[in-house]
Amino acid sequence: MVVFDGPATGHLRYTLGIPQAILKTVRVGPLPREAQAMQASLEDPAVTQAVLVGLPDRWPLTELGEMAASLRSESHVHIGGIFVNGTWPELPAFQAGPTALDPDGQVARVLAATNVVAQQAARQRGHVEAWLAGEQAAGRRVPPVISLPWRFQGFAGLGDVEDVLATLEPRRAA
Repeated sequence: MVVFDGPATGHLRYTLGIPQAILKTVRVGPLPREAQAMQASLEDPAVTQAVLVGLPDRWPLTELGEMAASLRSESHVHIGGIFVNGTWPELPAFQAGPTALDPDGQVARVLAATNVVAQQAARQRGHVEAWLAGEQAAGRRVPPVISLPWRFQGFAGLGDVEDVLATLEPRRAA
């Protein structure tokens, strides 16, 4: 398996379009034979699949959808999946109790911070759901969408990666 971490969205389109550009401009010799082999590899889902990654916000998700459509239509690349990276954990919202039970306000501050996380998670979830609905309404096929959690503590080793992998569940479009 080869993993190619592609350039920015617009540049990736041009990079993957090189074999087609060669085939349109060069007719004989070794270059078009190599370009044909490259293009055949790009078009074979058993050989090449794109996995797109973006953040759970409106603009990055829009770019992911456009990139997927472009890869399918221009380069004929199969989209194997989409990862939404950095989703905040879903937490319940809390109301502060009577101040008599929290005279120094420490509990209220913790609850307020928890509510910020809950609000951010709800906002991100709303962006992803709206994006999926828009893709379906436009008649575009959406590959499996997998949410990757935000790791507040980062990654310190293979154990952290294995922990994330154990929690993954693809979210299929309805």
